This record gives sequence, C-alpha cells and structure tokens, in this order.
Amino acid sequence: MNPQPPPGNSREKAHENTQEKAQGNSQENPQQDAPQVPFPPAVYPALAIVGGYFLQRLLPLPQPTHTSFEVTGWVIFSVGILLIIWSLSTLRKFQTTAMPHHSAKHLVTVGPYRFSRNPVYLAFILLTLASALATGNLWILLSLPVISILLATYAIVPEERHLQQMAGDRYTEYSRKVRRWL
Repeated sequence: MNPQPPPGNSREKAHENTQEKAQGNSQENPQQDAPQVPFPPAVYPALAIVGGYFLQRLLPLPQPTHTSFEVTGWVIFSVGILLIIWSLSTLRKFQTTAMPHHSAKHLVTVGPYRFSRNPVYLAFILLTLASALATGNLWILLSLPVISILLATYAIVPEERHLQQMAGDRYTEYSRKVRRWL
C-alpha cells in the first residue's frame, strides 16, 4: 500500500514552491534574493531634514519667511503623505512588500505605479522639499539633489536589478513605459 502525501504537499504544491523560490518569492526567507539596500531609504530624507535643522543653527543661511512658501510647503507635504498612503495600500492589495530589504512577490504596475516606478521615493523627495519650504530652511533645499542621488544609487538601482531578475521581460516592458521618478 502506497501512502498518499498529506494534503498541501502534492507534487503541484512542491512545483509551485520551487517556482516561487526561483522567482525570489520564498516566504520562508523574505530576504532571500532581496535587493541589497544598505540603509532603509527613509533614512536619507530624514537625515536631510534633521541635518538641515542643525546646519541652520550652526551656519545660518537666510530664511525666506513668506507665507506662500509655508503654504506651498504644507500643500506639497499633504501630496507626499497621500502618495505614500496610496502607494503602500496598492502594494498591500497585491500582498507584496514595501520593505526594500525583502524580496518582492509581484510586479505592481497599477495605482501610482502607473505614473512612477518609485512613487514612495518620489514622496520622500516631496516631503523633503515640503520641509524646506514650510520652514524656510535652505540647507534642506540644498540637500535635495544629494538625497535624489542617494535614493537612486542605493535604493532604486538595487531594487530595479531585483525586479528585473524576478519579472524579466515584464519589468523591462514596464520600465520602458513608466519613468523612474515621473
């Protein structure tokens, strides 16, 4: 008498697990085949904002204090927060991760991902800009190119390599249609 495999351990299930692992979708180890991101990307804009505050105290630059800067800053801040919420809720719908040091499960191309391949990082840039405008801190404003380069180099490029390996031609086609930032 041949014993039957327990439910859930059929050959099809084993084949699915093998395919998931080959695509970097192992649920056993979410860091397997994950992008090599040295720091959580939110660290870069946070350092720019905090660093700008301290630099302004140590080496003060003129601070534009016109009300329109402050209002514009708050509007941009609101857009940035809404973009993060929309982006994360879209990822959640597809049960994939927003954590850059974990392996993505799916290539998401809907919601804000129709307009930007990196809407969360775009929102980080918007929040940094908003902080500069709302506080009139030119040090934060001057940090924007540096933050953009750091995000592109240490977060976006590793994630793009990972997505290319995971989704192949689908990612290539997606990256042709949708820009990195906007």
